[in-house]
Amino acid sequence: MWVHPEAKKTIPPLRNIYRLLKWEVNLLKSALVEDKKLTLTVHYRNVKNNLIRGLKKKVFDIVNDYKGKIRITTGKKIIEVKPDVNWNKGKAVLKILRKVNARDNKKNIIYIGDDNTDEDVFRVLDKKAITIHVGNKRKSFAQYYVKNVRGVQKFLEWIDSINN
Repeated sequence: MWVHPEAKKTIPPLRNIYRLLKWEVNLLKSALVEDKKLTLTVHYRNVKNNLIRGLKKKVFDIVNDYKGKIRITTGKKIIEVKPDVNWNKGKAVLKILRKVNARDNKKNIIYIGDDNTDEDVFRVLDKKAITIHVGNKRKSFAQYYVKNVRGVQKFLEWIDSINN
């Protein structure tokens, strides 16, 4: 597995942040810290609205001690804690496509995403793939959108039906 060299250097700080976040988030009982090894995700979908602001402040305060090495991004009821490197999902997808020599074969590439972090991929795959945003129709770099997971399922079933 390839890991960005600068990201690799942030593993020790991420371990420290994880321990601190785990302690703080466990106090809420309705939030969750997911350890993805090179990133951490704080999920707060089940946190009461009146507690969210305090949770976010705790996360930002903890991560602030590692400014320059670690950064925060946000998504749908999540806070991502990750290495502060010039890397994103879009760059990762392009690296994978170069490896498999599939970049110019538009009909073979479909990317479906539902979060702000997927916009980097939608942007780099413009005219190189079919890109689909899941959720309410909004400004997105994706070419198409479906309303929900059921829409994704219908699309995949349609793809399957034309290939059989």
